[in-house]
Amino acid sequence: MQLMKRLKKSLAEWECLSRFGASGRTLSGRAGGKPSGITGFPRRLALDGYPLPLGTNRFQTLPLGNGIFITGTDTGVGKTYIGTQVARMLKAKGIDVGVMKPIETGCGVRNGKLYPADGWKLKKAAQVDDPIELIVPIRLRKPLAPFVAAKLDRGKIDLQKIDRAYETLRKRHEFVIVEGAGGALVPIQEDFFMLDLAKRLKLSVILVIGNRLGAINHALLTIEAIQKRHLPFTGWILNDLQPPTEASRTNKSALKRLLSAKNNKRSPRSNAVDHK
Repeated sequence: MQLMKRLKKSLAEWECLSRFGASGRTLSGRAGGKPSGITGFPRRLALDGYPLPLGTNRFQTLPLGNGIFITGTDTGVGKTYIGTQVARMLKAKGIDVGVMKPIETGCGVRNGKLYPADGWKLKKAAQVDDPIELIVPIRLRKPLAPFVAAKLDRGKIDLQKIDRAYETLRKRHEFVIVEGAGGALVPIQEDFFMLDLAKRLKLSVILVIGNRLGAINHALLTIEAIQKRHLPFTGWILNDLQPPTEASRTNKSALKRLLSAKNNKRSPRSNAVDHK
């Protein structure tokens, strides 16, 4: 619990700037595309760490594990980028941090094996020796929702395999960053979704919101889903994905007001975080 407080404090103070396109995503948000070519454009990251005001503490009934679960309002909003930056930040603070992406779809093939690119980015950022098979226990070829990708491979995702991998990482490290695949309600099985995995692992949730038109609706719907599952909620990160628009400039203030987030101040900018 003390570590979670330290994480909240650190994230609440943290805002990093990076070159736009550093995540390898185009303006459309599609992974693996050619960077936009816009140079020097800052992508700002700021976490507003506050308990979601539900008028009740029922959502806090789950005991926290020693980690966080990073989910998003959609695919392509920068979950892996956020995960790598949080891992580097905690590592710099002397915290023994492990990383995990339980399911990765759209894996290419290298040396005859499925290559989980996001998993390798997390592994590099955390500087861990854990085998990639432990960090990404489920790897699928098709860039689709896990349930669909597994079905096309004539298989079903083994949740117990994820449980075993997480338990091993949890015992090895002081803190574990777990990144979901796609959006918060992406199906893993027919009746089991990404947020259900966060609940299964007993982890607090950080929500990454793509800062663009539609972000408010997507964020409120996702937070409502978090509420309904009574998941501990660490906070949200509004991630700039494109050049500023009227929507992106007003999304943060609107969300803070709509979510009744009080006493949140925009943290000073810092370009000290290495994004490579």
